[in-house]
Amino acid sequence: MRRTLKYRLFRSKHDRHLTRRIEYASEIWNHFVALCRRYYRLYGKYPGYYRLKRHLTKLKRQRRYQHWNEVGSQAAQMVIKRLDLAYQAFFDYKAGKRPKVGLPRFKKRSKYSSFTLTQAGWKYEGGNQIRIGIEDLSLKGMQKLWGRKVSDLAFGEFVEVLRYVCQQRGVVLGQVERYYPSSKTCSRCGAINHKLRLSDRRWRCACGVAHDRDHNASINIRDRAWSLFRGTVRPSIAAARAA
Repeated sequence: MRRTLKYRLFRSKHDRHLTRRIEYASEIWNHFVALCRRYYRLYGKYPGYYRLKRHLTKLKRQRRYQHWNEVGSQAAQMVIKRLDLAYQAFFDYKAGKRPKVGLPRFKKRSKYSSFTLTQAGWKYEGGNQIRIGIEDLSLKGMQKLWGRKVSDLAFGEFVEVLRYVCQQRGVVLGQVERYYPSSKTCSRCGAINHKLRLSDRRWRCACGVAHDRDHNASINIRDRAWSLFRGTVRPSIAAARAA
C-alpha cells in the first residue's frame, strides 16, 4: 500500500520527530554524495545502487550512524534510490538521451524538504492540515497473487485503524480509486504505458523520462490524492485517460 502525507514540520512540538527525520535523511544524502565522489576518484566509476544500499545497511549498524535508523529502513533506502536516479539521469545526459543534467550535489539542510517511503511519503506545504492519500487496493486480487502474505499483513485492518485515527485528529484521508493506473502512468507527461508488466521495475516513457516503478507510482498517488482533495483532476492525466 502506498500513501502520501503532506505535513508542515514546524511550529509544533508534535512535528519535531518528523523534522529530525528530514535532518537525518539530508545527512544520509550528503554522506553518500561524498562517498560517490571519493569512489569515482579512486576507481573511476559510479559504485551502483545495490553497492550503496548494502553500504548503508553496514553503516547503520555502527554506533556513529545509529541515529540513521530513526529515519526508517524504507526512507533511508529511498534516499539512496533518489541519489541513484539522479546519477542515472546524469548518465542519460552524457549518453545524449536527455537534456543537460548535472551531477548530484550536496544539499543544505534548508534545501532538503522531504523524505520518502515506498509505501508512504511525507512532504510539507503551506497550511497546518494533514492530508493522507492511499490506494483502494483489491485485497482479493492480491491474495490470488501472493496468498497468505497479504492476509498476514492485515492491510484491511490497517486502513480501518488509519481512517479512525484520521477522524479523531481532524486529518483528511483521500482514497485513490481502485483501478487508477498509478504504476503505468508517467508522472511527467501523464501518458499510460498499457504494456507495463508487474515484473517491470523500471521503464521509460515515450517522452524520454526513465521511471522507477514504485517511485513513479508514489508521485502519481500523491498528485491524484491532492487533486481529489481540491476537487480537480490533473489535466495531463485526464487527457491521457481520455485519449
